[in-house]
Amino acid sequence: GRRGPPARSKRGARTRSAPVTMEAPTPNDDTAVDSGTTSSGDGINPLSEARPPSASATATTGVIGSRSAAAVTLSSIAAASNHHASTIPGLSELLSQKTDTRTKAAKPSLPSMAKLSALISKKIHETPPYLVLSSSSTQMNIEDPKIVDAKDNKYHSSRKLVARSSQIGYRMCRASHGSSSGCFFYEAVVLGLRDETSPKRGQKRKLDNWIVCGRASSERREKNGHLRLGWSTQSASLEAPVGYDQHSYAVRDISGSRIHKSRREDKWGGHEFGAGDVIGCLICVHEVTTPGDDASESHIRFFKNGRAMGSNGTAFTGIAPGTYYPSISCFGSTAVYCNFGPKFLCEPEGLPAKLDPRPTSELCPHPFPPEEAAVRVLGSMREGDRKKQDDGIVSSFKELIGLEAKERLAAYTSHNRMYLKEIEEIRDILRDKTRQQKPPGASN
Repeated sequence: GRRGPPARSKRGARTRSAPVTMEAPTPNDDTAVDSGTTSSGDGINPLSEARPPSASATATTGVIGSRSAAAVTLSSIAAASNHHASTIPGLSELLSQKTDTRTKAAKPSLPSMAKLSALISKKIHETPPYLVLSSSSTQMNIEDPKIVDAKDNKYHSSRKLVARSSQIGYRMCRASHGSSSGCFFYEAVVLGLRDETSPKRGQKRKLDNWIVCGRASSERREKNGHLRLGWSTQSASLEAPVGYDQHSYAVRDISGSRIHKSRREDKWGGHEFGAGDVIGCLICVHEVTTPGDDASESHIRFFKNGRAMGSNGTAFTGIAPGTYYPSISCFGSTAVYCNFGPKFLCEPEGLPAKLDPRPTSELCPHPFPPEEAAVRVLGSMREGDRKKQDDGIVSSFKELIGLEAKERLAAYTSHNRMYLKEIEEIRDILRDKTRQQKPPGASN
């Protein structure tokens, strides 16, 4: 009969394709928690405690059937933290550093408590949870006020509220936050900086030596320099004063002139100001979303010691749409203390009844308490991933959110306490200076 097929050796035998089980991720994977964490309260390694899920694929396709719960959870956490970067900037930065630049696929890991703690102080200094003057790219001197004792600043956070001229020339600085719609107000206390009163390094500068009330003579003004206050967009040049181009609007100390596109107008109703005066700056921006929207109601007003300059303070109308930031320009030895609110020394007078400006301090989001911050961030995790999430990782992420939220809220509270002391001390000094200037026999 016919012979059957020749027998094959065991080594060369053909086999059917069989399912292949992929290896479960290990703590050394890209999805693992940073090395150095422990199971203590300072940093939990959820991957080492969670049951390692398995993923399967066929040899013919080589496609993984499903992602692990850990990978799904960490990917969702990365997206949520990026969405709330203003609430948890330090944690968001650490998670974003784990992005695979080759595939652009997020492969985050949870940092340890120690690693996050080391970054929180830096982020509070770089992006404080309150409105300040931005020192980024500006050639002016931006300083912390030394009106109250520096030891009150327990968190050593940046409190850049004083703008002072440099030796380079007439330059500009902007606040850290701006407005693209709505009405906002801030005020600037003009300071007189005299060389003989400048403190030595580390010493506190007396407020009495900062503020010199009364109209300065031309000789004094020339010695002390000049000042412009107003609003600008980020397109305005920082290497020129406010009002230099079409992106900024200003009022200047001499004659209270208004300036835009380097065009000066002296007789619009402005008032000259100098050291000891409090200049209020108000902006109303009507957002333009479609070509037919009317931006003519957008305007800027200025005030001197609470009293309106010009007609109800209006200096510019029909300003171009955009995001506008409080802006300061100092030349010579002039300096300004910026009060972004919420307490003002000289509330603007004579405003229309329908106009209710908000303090510019509200442009910076108020830091949330730890529990509320956790609810907001965790609530933004992808809906489809919640059924697959690893509860251990989510719990660890919540602890990290609470840590940063607690520190940012404490820094804000410390700043606010110092700010209120500063405003009260400035108010007392201005009141005393005003009394001293009144002629004998004048009523209080």
